[in-house]
Amino acid sequence: MTFVRTLKKPYVIHRQMHVGEMLDELARRGQLSWRWAYRDSKAEYWVTLPGQREKLLGTRAAEELALEMATELRIVWIPVPHYGGKENWEKTLARMQKMEDGVVPKPWEI
Repeated sequence: MTFVRTLKKPYVIHRQMHVGEMLDELARRGQLSWRWAYRDSKAEYWVTLPGQREKLLGTRAAEELALEMATELRIVWIPVPHYGGKENWEKTLARMQKMEDGVVPKPWEI
């Protein structure tokens, strides 16, 4: 999976964009549908799983869901640590690349 290398709208920080990209991938695979909003200085991830009602998730909960689903599907993905700036995002992408290269274990190998 290829991730963009610059912050894109409508996201405010790289952490939000990173989880949004994974939710997009999961949506492409038919695993969920979702929409994003930013209200009162907070990110909102409205996620609908098949056969369930839409749920409002914060960033941490959206990351936990994305990680769980990515692990089940054997997609290399890990969340960006708080505070979620560009430097933490770049470190996360580098760690994911090491997972892809077999240098460090993938989440489902731990």
